[in-house]
Amino acid sequence: MDEQGAESIQHAYMMKLERVYQCMPNDLDRLKYIFQEQTLESAPSLTSLRPPPKKKRKTSTNKKNETSIDLL
Repeated sequence: MDEQGAESIQHAYMMKLERVYQCMPNDLDRLKYIFQEQTLESAPSLTSLRPPPKKKRKTSTNKKNETSIDLL
């Protein structure tokens, strides 16, 4: 495949992403998601570099109400 053929495929893919994300009202968010999709499509090895989602901590009500003061 020559350079123009590869460029044509990439252009068609970017136009498809633009149509998919056109319903997003915020231009910056739209650009962010399009860039992420395009990056992961062109370099799938980068998916392993994504940090895992953070887990929420469970708060204990007992610890909030306890006050421990050591006088000695």
